[in-house]
Amino acid sequence: MRKLLVLMAMLASGATTAQVVQPKLADLYSDLGIYNTQFEADGSLWVAGYFDRVGNQMTSNLARFKPDGTLDTSFAPNPDSGIIRGVVFDSAGRAYVAGSFKTIAGQSRPGLARFNAGNPRTLDATYLPQLPANTRSVEFLTLRSDGTLYVAYCVFTPASTCPIVHLDAQGQALPAFAVTANSATFPMVLSADEQHLFIGGTQTQINGVLIPSKAAFAKLDAVTGVMDTAWIPFPTGNGSIRGMVPDGSSHMIVAGSIPGGTEGLARVAIAAPGATDTGFGPDFGPSTNVNHSNLLRMPDGDLVVYGSFDTVDGQARASHIAKLAPDGSARLNWGDTAPLGGTSSLTMSVSATGQVAIPRFALPGRPHSRVYTLSPVDGADTNQLVGAEFSARSVIQRLARDTASGRVFAGAPSLEEIDGRASSALVAFQPDLTPDVSWNSTLNSTVTLGATLALSVGSTRIALGGFGFGANGFQTRSFYLLDAANGNIAPWAPLASAGLGISLEQIRAFAVDDAGGYVYVVGLTRDANNAQLPARGLNRFSLITGLLDTSWVATVTFGTTPAIMINGGYLYFAGLTSAVATDSSTVPALARFSLTGNGRADPAFKPFALMIPSLQALDGDASHIYVGGSVIARIDTATGLVDANWNPAPQGAGSVAAVSLADDGTLWVGGAPTLGCGGAVVDVARIQPSGGVDPNWLIDSDQPVTSLLWVDGGRVLIGGSFRSVNGQAHDGLALIGASDTIFAGEMGDPYCVQP
Repeated sequence: MRKLLVLMAMLASGATTAQVVQPKLADLYSDLGIYNTQFEADGSLWVAGYFDRVGNQMTSNLARFKPDGTLDTSFAPNPDSGIIRGVVFDSAGRAYVAGSFKTIAGQSRPGLARFNAGNPRTLDATYLPQLPANTRSVEFLTLRSDGTLYVAYCVFTPASTCPIVHLDAQGQALPAFAVTANSATFPMVLSADEQHLFIGGTQTQINGVLIPSKAAFAKLDAVTGVMDTAWIPFPTGNGSIRGMVPDGSSHMIVAGSIPGGTEGLARVAIAAPGATDTGFGPDFGPSTNVNHSNLLRMPDGDLVVYGSFDTVDGQARASHIAKLAPDGSARLNWGDTAPLGGTSSLTMSVSATGQVAIPRFALPGRPHSRVYTLSPVDGADTNQLVGAEFSARSVIQRLARDTASGRVFAGAPSLEEIDGRASSALVAFQPDLTPDVSWNSTLNSTVTLGATLALSVGSTRIALGGFGFGANGFQTRSFYLLDAANGNIAPWAPLASAGLGISLEQIRAFAVDDAGGYVYVVGLTRDANNAQLPARGLNRFSLITGLLDTSWVATVTFGTTPAIMINGGYLYFAGLTSAVATDSSTVPALARFSLTGNGRADPAFKPFALMIPSLQALDGDASHIYVGGSVIARIDTATGLVDANWNPAPQGAGSVAAVSLADDGTLWVGGAPTLGCGGAVVDVARIQPSGGVDPNWLIDSDQPVTSLLWVDGGRVLIGGSFRSVNGQAHDGLALIGASDTIFAGEMGDPYCVQP
């Protein structure tokens, strides 16, 4: 029998019908970003980016504040999970919204939508932009005075294809303008006479021709898109342009990392060859960069710049913001009290009255962003916006339990903080599901995990992995061992004896074998030179030294979502395409490997020899193994046969992402299974020991459940990207019991949800 996870407080209170109990998880925050702010003519402010809350109000990635600074709760376009990157307004007051969304205001749109003027704002059903179905993200928008729109976007395939199109007022592409870049374009600014379109970003080629300027900075004909190859403002060096504003009819002022210059600001002639005055502007001190899209023109003609500088003409400027006269000289009395600290910004905008809106990242305390509005007089905070704090809760991707101590671990990508304490990628809970204040992951000092795809807990070590990004933004080593006692990164160096370090590729699954002293790893691995390591999808490494065990050689192929577990002296592997057995035969779908063997599968354990289902979930006890995926099945560990009498999904199971077995034989199933209710899709289901689906227990969440874990008292902890369960607010983590049900009333059955 397993050791039970005792939830004394919860057991004492008992289960309550039609109730979902939330663990005592106060603040679990992830990183986020604000990508764009824009003022309407009346002073209303739109804020776009990646967030799901403004204060306590659920608002997905796009929010609007009224002129008095209060949140407009009537505006709820609810784009899908895609980031909102841009907002612009035309002369009629209509709003164009761009990003990586596929639906907004309940309608399909390819990352670009238009909202009508007026109050309330409604989606313009007549505006159907002519962008391809494989659009990955709309990166930037620029409006002409005639109501036409320049749109820079990227597509999924080919991955390095990022066109710029010129759309008419109805969203149809103007064929005369044809531009394709080899990377994302931002920003884009028209010259004052609208004859030329200037672009910055990360691209190096336009229509296959190398951009002659070394700052990815190009000048295009605004009608045809033809690049002026004689215009070369930065012929040497490297850099990037992040901000641009016209300076009369003959010049552009640009901010960013300026090649060959001593400051982060330059004034560039529009006429070829693009003569450049890199001495334009004040002395910004030792830093030479004015990073991000943070340059704007005020209504009075002055400039406002924001960047990584610490001084302006010798005056300390902790706010990193400055106002400049049209000739580039600093207004030294402006911005020195702006409440921005040492943070950075991706966006600034200015109202018709000269208020500057700018976000600040990672305030002390919980990570979130706040948007400030600065006075046009002195740059001080006007304290106008009410509740303008933007935050995002983290998505729980993996759950695991230490059976010895009863602690539960939750893995979440980009996790930054738990209850006011830094804790990267992983958080620990006591057996009563209160946060373990003595345990803090230190991964944030090394890597930011983009996905927590694998998690396994042993008595002394925790294996955590997925894919990650280092401080330089590049993919880095993606699996780690943490000290189970305190969360510190364990001194563990795979392949160190060969002088190699794991540096790249996605880790799919882990299993920690405390008794044998190994960690089993599923996934591809590469060395520092990007050379493929042993061409095996399953390897085992010493828990102590990190060395690869070359005597244990498994030969397997598998899909995108495999699962492994250690049980009774064996390693079970679900989600296989094939595994080579000791008799050289192949085992599909599900195989087991002796922990004391040589890495070849057991040929006697072949439960799916006649059928190869797609599997991605796995759990078991001493007598049975339970698998989920496109099927749900119970396999006898002694015979290796599928139990034909235990058949909860005779017509197929839909898509089961996770299973967890209780001590009484109840199996909890999560993902998108089609169980009960005449084959309707549910989020979590409960399968009784007999194999029957509990028809009175089906859970409805607004987003997928990706992980679940049985706990004592007939309850299951579920994790995922959801923000509500059974109509109650829950942020990616919820505890539900055998008496918890939903009463949606759909399909004539109070326990069913529509497929």
